Amino acid sequence: MDKVLVTGAAGMIGSHLIDLLLENNIKVLGLDTLEVGHLKNLPNHQNFRLIEGSVLDRVLVENLTEQVEAVVHLATLKKGSNLQESRSTLRMISKSADILMDIAWRAKKRFILASTSDVYGYGTSFPFVENDPVSFGPFNTRRWAYATAKQYSEQLAFDYAMDGLDVRVIRFFGGFSERSSQSWQGGHVPIFVNKILKDQQIDIHGDGNQTRCVTYGADLAYGTYLTLITDGIAGELFNIGGAEEISVKNTALRIAELAGVDNIKLNFIETTNIFGNYKEINRRLPSLEKAKLILGYQPKWTFEDGIKKMIESLK
Repeated sequence: MDKVLVTGAAGMIGSHLIDLLLENNIKVLGLDTLEVGHLKNLPNHQNFRLIEGSVLDRVLVENLTEQVEAVVHLATLKKGSNLQESRSTLRMISKSADILMDIAWRAKKRFILASTSDVYGYGTSFPFVENDPVSFGPFNTRRWAYATAKQYSEQLAFDYAMDGLDVRVIRFFGGFSERSSQSWQGGHVPIFVNKILKDQQIDIHGDGNQTRCVTYGADLAYGTYLTLITDGIAGELFNIGGAEEISVKNTALRIAELAGVDNIKLNFIETTNIFGNYKEINRRLPSLEKAKLILGYQPKWTFEDGIKKMIESLK
């Protein structure tokens, strides 16, 4: 593989993936609007070129896809509050998946689609296994927009796979790094780290006992890289993430401990004030057995080591 197109290049996963691709002598074209990602995340390297533009620009995407052997579609948009409109999330995710996969299919290029653990909804087993049925709650809340759009994109991918597109789907579980967005787009860990270092109040949704598995961004990029380079897995779906389960409340407490902060201000907020009638998902625990067996994926970073790296970089 000589050259790859990465959308969402300046984001956390995208920038870590670009580093990994360049280390393995693969040239990279990066596409990003820089609305969420940051230039500082990107390398200054002779084999990397950033194109500032939108994944919804079909002419631009066609031109870039012609120049590469594969496309890794990471660009996304996530809104986290019931007070925010969800139309932009639904449109951006669904339309970009449609445009990019159609172009890749016509050009016969390998395609990696980023999806999310949100697609599992409340889950039907623990840990979440790739072939599990999904379990969503009532859809009359904006909080489900992200999962709904990603599930639509997955269905589109599997349809294209039936017609010959070499597409692979990744359901990412939570990640963080010093390159994360400090907004809801980047998840709760970067927000916690930033506020703890600034001695600011930390808002926690509900009682904070809900658990998540979060891993350092380089591990998510590593799983993406393995999904990209492995042959013979067209149409397959993989969980990529970490296996350390920790509650949201204990995440804040552990970050404070690692940062050397004795007292933190926790503000517990009723979820109905943020998400309306959306019921919080209590556990998100991935099975990584398929990724380990087929891709050879194994997380390299512990939660603690990732947090230490993030704190060191942000300080």
